[in-house]
Amino acid sequence: MRCEKEREAAWGSLDEIGRLCQIVDDVLDYEQDIACGDTNCLTSIRRNLYLKQLISKFGSDETQRLFGNVRSALVIAIERARIKAGDLLSTKNTTQGMTDKSVQSQSAKASNIQ
Repeated sequence: MRCEKEREAAWGSLDEIGRLCQIVDDVLDYEQDIACGDTNCLTSIRRNLYLKQLISKFGSDETQRLFGNVRSALVIAIERARIKAGDLLSTKNTTQGMTDKSVQSQSAKASNIQ
């Protein structure tokens, strides 16, 4: 019981972190999910809300606080998703209305973070 309270004090809600990690996955897989007809939170009416939550709640400082200073695969994936989320918010188009070149450009930009 004490361990649970210590973890909650340090990390907050694991459900919230898990939900944010799912948004990270959906952002990174957005174009592929659209092409395959898979479920993705970014196809919902709450798309911009999810993107804004990712950017605000998984900012650099918070990601470092939660997952440490090491640039692990998880931290890099979160960084890529945060950049791509910003790009998706800045465009008024959805993938259906974007040109293939635009979609590829967003994917390449997010993939270049190492």
